Amino acid sequence: MSGGRTHLAAALRWTGSADGPGRAAVLGAMLGTGGPAALAAVAGDLGPGMAAALGGLMIGGVPVGDGAAAQVRAILGRLVPAVAATITVAVLARDGGWADAVLVALAGGAALVGGISRPLAAATTRFVLFLIIAAALPGTDPGRSGVTLLILAGAVWASVVALVVGVVSRSLSARSTDGGPEPAAIRPSRWQLLRRWLHTLRHPGGWQYALRLAGCLAAAGLLDRLWPGHHLSWIGLTVALLIERPVERYPVRLTQRALGTALGVVAAGAWLLWHPPGWAVVAGVVLLAGIRPWASAGNYLLYSAAMTPLVIAILDAGGPTAPGVLVDRMLATLAGTALVLAANRLALRYLPTLGT
Repeated sequence: MSGGRTHLAAALRWTGSADGPGRAAVLGAMLGTGGPAALAAVAGDLGPGMAAALGGLMIGGVPVGDGAAAQVRAILGRLVPAVAATITVAVLARDGGWADAVLVALAGGAALVGGISRPLAAATTRFVLFLIIAAALPGTDPGRSGVTLLILAGAVWASVVALVVGVVSRSLSARSTDGGPEPAAIRPSRWQLLRRWLHTLRHPGGWQYALRLAGCLAAAGLLDRLWPGHHLSWIGLTVALLIERPVERYPVRLTQRALGTALGVVAAGAWLLWHPPGWAVVAGVVLLAGIRPWASAGNYLLYSAAMTPLVIAILDAGGPTAPGVLVDRMLATLAGTALVLAANRLALRYLPTLGT
């Protein structure tokens, strides 16, 4: 019992600094994600604006305090995987029955390649996440092409907003960020990273993350095929949010994300069942977009609770949500969580070499 209380206390603990990501980063996230939605609301059609808001969501929350060069690198680190995921889904939409299998293979391959270095791990994780989100968008070709362009336009918009907000923030700051060059950290060369990665592939531990991710996504796709029309694509999104590279039987972050996702599904369902007007939906998107980077810096439960309704609002384009959809998404969240837990247990039991 005490172990359960300790685990729950760790899940609820705020671990970020008091300053959080900074007001400039929060403002950039709000404008980058909420701006397209606001323009669409003014035009009287939320659909295109929400597609562009998805592109903004892919970029939002870029830190702005480390200088222009660091900010550009951070933006590119988010923009490139987002663009790659969006274009990939647009291409796969033209393929019928093999699209799901190719998506699973791409996600597993990206997870495997991400083991080369930490930057690649972050980039491939974003690629997989937005691959699943973009695939969950309604519509097929030729309508998918227009949605793809809107997503890419939203990503570019958010990148420009982040740059402008960063420049203004640094120019107004009384503190100089140029306090002299920091000592250069000793980093392994690309060849050293590649050689170390190839060495890990000789052992099961080097494959465990890719196998767990691909296996869970394959199971999610199968369930979606067996029970069509029940919004079970949310299982894949839950898996992409919950699964992590290190294998733990009951990781705290899994508990945080599972509880946060469940709370977010309930909150979004209650909100959208009210059938809010367009301006209220946009206000909610802007608010959640601002909470997201702040919560990400301190508590994954709060982050997931904000991220989930934000994604739901964007995917549903602010439209009405039936009670059955809320139930389906809650069940899908539980199913995705169960898949991740099962994959972790199997990995710990059958793969003797872990921790890579």
